Amino acid sequence: MKSSLAKIFIREESRMGIMFISISITLIFAFTFLPILVAIYFSFRNTTFFNIPGFFVGLRNYVLLWSDHYWWASLGRALLLTLINVPVTLVIALSTAIILNGDLRGKTLFRFAYLVPLAGSAVAISIMWVLVYEPSKGGLLNYILLSLGIIKENIAWLGDPNTAYPALVFTTFWNFGFRMLIFLSALQGISPEYYEAAKIDGASSWDCFKHVTWPLLMPATFFIVVNALIHAFQSGFDIVYVLTYGGPMHRTEVASFKIYQTTFSYNQLGLGAAMSVVMLILTLILAAFIWKFLGKNVEYYM
Repeated sequence: MKSSLAKIFIREESRMGIMFISISITLIFAFTFLPILVAIYFSFRNTTFFNIPGFFVGLRNYVLLWSDHYWWASLGRALLLTLINVPVTLVIALSTAIILNGDLRGKTLFRFAYLVPLAGSAVAISIMWVLVYEPSKGGLLNYILLSLGIIKENIAWLGDPNTAYPALVFTTFWNFGFRMLIFLSALQGISPEYYEAAKIDGASSWDCFKHVTWPLLMPATFFIVVNALIHAFQSGFDIVYVLTYGGPMHRTEVASFKIYQTTFSYNQLGLGAAMSVVMLILTLILAAFIWKFLGKNVEYYM
């Protein structure tokens, strides 16, 4: 009797598990894999919003991309943004997590303050940066620099081709709060016994970080790096759209904004799909490189 009840319970539990998994798989397929397949399909067609699905043109869209200077320039800016954003936010997030993991008064308030920007939309935060970079004395940055005597006249930070992209990159450092939270959770999972044993052996604070903290943070670091890499490489659209709209002189166009512009402003759906496929391939390549350099360490410390 007990055996029969156990079988019925396991069967019902399996059905519930399959139901929940099937919902997740359906959503992932509908909002991730299906759009990828559609993008690949349209990348081989000459399609606009007025002649969907268009007609087959083979590799023509990819050939056009190969000779498109503005597209490769936007990809280069997206890659540069990634190479700057990921290590900088990684250092800021780890440093902040280590401080908040210590005996700091009011650290709960600091944790909340660092996570507040994540609750706001990128558009709202971008509008705040517009006020900071306002090309007049009323702009916060110009006001501070003029008051300190660092500059003698107002600078059009977003209107000057030489300063627009650096100013744009600087606005992407605010989103380290999520990465800090992951690091903080990983730090709280490290047993104090490791540090006690290291200090008994005469290890300094740096030795404890180098030989205890950093190795045990490797799984969290791998997750953060991959997540940050993909996000940074594919992001930038909302900030560029609000702050500069790709200007001046195309100097702030990144790949995600170029895809939007090509697809919706120029009505070249097939070419925009080809850009998306190229970006997907490059993202997978970058993720593979990260796995090659960090994957073995992650598997060792998991």
